[in-house]
Amino acid sequence: AWNFGPNNEETITVKEVVKNIKNIWGRIYYEISQSEQDLHEANLLKLDCSKAFSKLKWEPIWSKDKSIESTIKWYRNFYENNNILSLEDIANYVHAANNKNMEWAK
Repeated sequence: AWNFGPNNEETITVKEVVKNIKNIWGRIYYEISQSEQDLHEANLLKLDCSKAFSKLKWEPIWSKDKSIESTIKWYRNFYENNNILSLEDIANYVHAANNKNMEWAK
């Protein structure tokens, strides 16, 4: 399997992701609860992207904040305006990759 995600320095908890989403799209509501049966779960879950890094020379183009912001913007536009921004997002991503001199974006 191939995993694509943030650099280790940008790894954040699910709770932090949800808080970021709430800040971007205020209509999102969440509740955090913890019970005894949840204690076996890891506090931090992260993707192992080493295969993509080593075999594809892949690296993240957008920061975690930009990635979350763009994802929520897409969902918000879809649900509130019935508008799909995929082509715009791809163009912005490729432009950012070009600015980072990524070989695949040339």
